[in-house]
Amino acid sequence: MTENEALDLAIIGLGPSGLYTAWRIATASPDNRVLDRAVKELRVGLFDTMAEDRIGGRLCTQPLPGHPFLTELGGMRYRHKQHLVKGIVKELGLGSQVKKFDFNQHFYYLRGRRLTEAVLRSDYPDHPYRLQDAEKKRLPAELIRDAIHNTLKSLQFGASFFGARETAYWGGDSEKILDALQSPDGLETLSEREWALVTRYGQYRLAHLPYNVGFWDLLQFQLSSEGWHFAHDGLGYESIMGNWNAAVALPWFLSDFASSEASTLEEGMSSIPTALYNVVKNSPHYSCHFGWDLTGVDLANTDAGNNLVKLDFTAGVTKETIFARSVVLALPKGALIRLAYGDRLADDVIHPLGRNLEPRTWLLDQLNSVEGRPLFKLFLGYSSPWWAQDSNMVTGKVNTDLPLRQIYYYGRDQWNKKRATALGLSGEEQYSMIMASYSDSHYIEFWSELGKPADWAHIGMEGGKNTLLIEDREVLERYGAPRSMIVRAEHQLGLLHGSTVLRGPAQPRANLGLYMEWSRPPYYAGWHSWKVGVKPWEVCDYIMKPFKNARVAICGEAYSDEQGWTEGAFKSAERLLQSPTFKLPLPSGILQDEFDGEETQLKRYIGMLD
Repeated sequence: MTENEALDLAIIGLGPSGLYTAWRIATASPDNRVLDRAVKELRVGLFDTMAEDRIGGRLCTQPLPGHPFLTELGGMRYRHKQHLVKGIVKELGLGSQVKKFDFNQHFYYLRGRRLTEAVLRSDYPDHPYRLQDAEKKRLPAELIRDAIHNTLKSLQFGASFFGARETAYWGGDSEKILDALQSPDGLETLSEREWALVTRYGQYRLAHLPYNVGFWDLLQFQLSSEGWHFAHDGLGYESIMGNWNAAVALPWFLSDFASSEASTLEEGMSSIPTALYNVVKNSPHYSCHFGWDLTGVDLANTDAGNNLVKLDFTAGVTKETIFARSVVLALPKGALIRLAYGDRLADDVIHPLGRNLEPRTWLLDQLNSVEGRPLFKLFLGYSSPWWAQDSNMVTGKVNTDLPLRQIYYYGRDQWNKKRATALGLSGEEQYSMIMASYSDSHYIEFWSELGKPADWAHIGMEGGKNTLLIEDREVLERYGAPRSMIVRAEHQLGLLHGSTVLRGPAQPRANLGLYMEWSRPPYYAGWHSWKVGVKPWEVCDYIMKPFKNARVAICGEAYSDEQGWTEGAFKSAERLLQSPTFKLPLPSGILQDEFDGEETQLKRYIGMLD
């Protein structure tokens, strides 16, 4: 490509944020002006380091080879209050696929004991944790909610933080907010704007502001040592209990664990990026490039008024250069910090005046405002739900302090009908599946050392791999779990379910397994969290336009207020599309369906208005 053939827009990364950006522009009114041109005239290029069959980033639905199930190796659900995902599902015609994500907690296995919710809520005399009286009869998530509530009702708002100026600016009623903080039910009444006021200006312990406090620090202060360990072990997520920015963690946790209400899609969460892509790839003037790995970005060496962006790619064994007038880097943090930012672009970085700080370093500091958190999933397929012999449970969920951490059990009710038909199942079979491990943070080390040796193909099915559907063989080659990983997982399942089920000559063995560790390139993390001391709202504003003249923007789940969720990726992208650079009209369908046509509500929801 020559500079005269420059694209109007290059979108790098075809995960949820990149695809959402492309879809919104592609479906806008043809005469709308975006990036100083009518939408119908825009030349847009889409680039991703993965193959076309692996678009969607950390949404990764894969069939379990030889079994009538779809596995969610990445994101597996969305909350009912996540308006952009809900709206997109409807806009894309996926509404008929929506189903409840229903895996009720069946029991906990902690410190070698099996504990039901009923037992934990009772006067259980042999509790494995030495809890304080106020912590007894509480479940792990409830202990954390108690700690959050006790923190919030202790916040103070001095005149300099919560006086007339702030009240007028935010449009908040200080007495209403202070009253709401006094009860758990009151917390649920706070709007996004009121939450922002609380987390930005509330004074906590020695006048610290919430963004200068770590979530782990906050919980450790409110809970006894044994209470903290019970919450940590029983919650199932270690990274959530880490020392990430409390200003984000407080409302994030309350929203995520407020109820178990969540939905998923019959054909998997990957249906969303696939549907977005199917619209985009058929749009006029759009080109798609796969297997293109972005290595460097710089301003083109042209006259000062042009400001073309030069993008350097590795495409297989060749080097490619693309020029674009505008660029959206819809990439995870790990990919962004590995880019080579050229000298001309580095000189264009917006950075604080008067500080002895090299501009490129300032940009990298902003990108490093978030921490990448590793995630791991392992699915095992079985010919029958053997676990029902032990617990009378076919479907359900178990949390444990073992490296498995979270286990989900799938039975006949979770069969995928299309898969069952393709496999020619008669309906008499009892194929079942376990998400045998959903773990994070340092627990990843337990699984990471179990690399894929030469005998990795653990195929217990008669006839082996050659009996599988062609697409199943490809999935097994890409995601198949090694024998050593499956053996260790089944050993831990044996501890959970007892010797009568998983020991001896009748011990059930998995037919096969699939796994994914999200800390590996090109993803570098399963989710991201804001670091302590960072003001996320300021970094989000900066990331959208970190350069003075170059039209290079950044968006994605990492730099959002709903990290770890597809909704965060969509919010970040929509916020960018509403910025002065793009000035795209609000999404009319989502606006009407989710916000009753109230533009201000949608703008506040995505963080456009403070």
